[in-house]
Amino acid sequence: MAHAPNSRELPSELMSEIFANCKLTPGWEPDWYKRHAFLLELSRVCKSWAGPAQAMLFREVRFPENEEDGPEQGILPILNTFLDTMRRHRDRGTGLPLAVRSLALTLGLAPSYDYSAKQDVDAVGCPLVKLVNDIVADDLLGALYHLELSNQGGWIDFDKYKADPAKTHLAALTFDKPQLDKLRGAKRQIHALTLKIIEYDMPMFAQLITGFPALQYLDITGTEQVSFTDLGDTYGVEDVQNLAGLRELRVATGATAADFAARLGDYNHVEILHVKELANLAQLDGYRSRVTRLFINEWRQSGDTGSADEATLTRFPLLTNIFIAGQSNQRGQVQTIVKNSLRVNHIGAWFEATRLVSCKEMVKLFQELLPPNDAARPLITVGVYASAMPFYLHPDVPPAEELTQFKTERETEIEWFDELELIAIPEINLG
Repeated sequence: MAHAPNSRELPSELMSEIFANCKLTPGWEPDWYKRHAFLLELSRVCKSWAGPAQAMLFREVRFPENEEDGPEQGILPILNTFLDTMRRHRDRGTGLPLAVRSLALTLGLAPSYDYSAKQDVDAVGCPLVKLVNDIVADDLLGALYHLELSNQGGWIDFDKYKADPAKTHLAALTFDKPQLDKLRGAKRQIHALTLKIIEYDMPMFAQLITGFPALQYLDITGTEQVSFTDLGDTYGVEDVQNLAGLRELRVATGATAADFAARLGDYNHVEILHVKELANLAQLDGYRSRVTRLFINEWRQSGDTGSADEATLTRFPLLTNIFIAGQSNQRGQVQTIVKNSLRVNHIGAWFEATRLVSCKEMVKLFQELLPPNDAARPLITVGVYASAMPFYLHPDVPPAEELTQFKTERETEIEWFDELELIAIPEINLG
């Protein structure tokens, strides 16, 4: 005889939604560091809670980057244990491997501060061939969306490393044709890629960039001295047509952005561009006609305005959102971009939580950034982006006189947005 279902048991989808919206503590300052421990405790309450809580725990998997975070022998033993666990769950049909949406690995360098430790780097880091075969090409993590790869694990003397005869083979390490073709033909494709690499591994990582034909998001802000020239005859690096689907690009410098645009050529369809350090707006010429969202952390020079080509340099015809770091001193350039880009309808200022300014200073910032009110253009909204809400924007706090005056004059309010709106990877809610 069949038993009626327990009315107190909720569907796992609903439990996941509840867990995702749980607040650890009331107040304005979120405690993200306790999130993992909190979900771990939820997974141990009962069997019906275990599945949804474990799925959220495994949504973002990060492996230790150095000996302070993990064992001295490196991540490979931990990675093997993780992969074996995922295979067992897949064979049992638990669905846990499908919960992994983001995976971060350290490659290539031993995560050790002691260069004298004569460890084989290939045995300590995560070989890329293993990455291709076990994680991507064999579809073990069938819902993996984002992959982060770093070879910056631990401090090391790079000159000694490259001069060591036992390790020089790594300087020329690349995928051969069968390996790269296997990656490109994988059933499940990576859509978001983050690379944190050092220069001499550039050919290998340039292959990776073109090796994911479904790539939509690329973050190379943590990559130093990037150049896509002088890659020789490395197989696959010229297949830039595979990057035609790229929509969001994050780079460290304007020079890298310009180099990448030149490499993409007619396949450049980037709509969202983040630049950490920009020397001048001419470096963004390759993106001007398509970009809709632009984030510039810092201008190193201030030579854009006042030139004969000012209107051309500062015009982004499709731009709707522009963001700057709150401490940026190049407010004049931002205002000029807004003035000449007639579709802009949102200006955002990003702040580190410890560097939030006072209400008066915040109002002054946006007053300087906004152009005069113009009935011919859309209303421009403004936002403060930070991990914590400024107390003077909290709904329970009476609005300051400066905010009331700003709202009256500009017909808009200053709103707070979680910084994840800017820094999070699209399609993955890792909060």
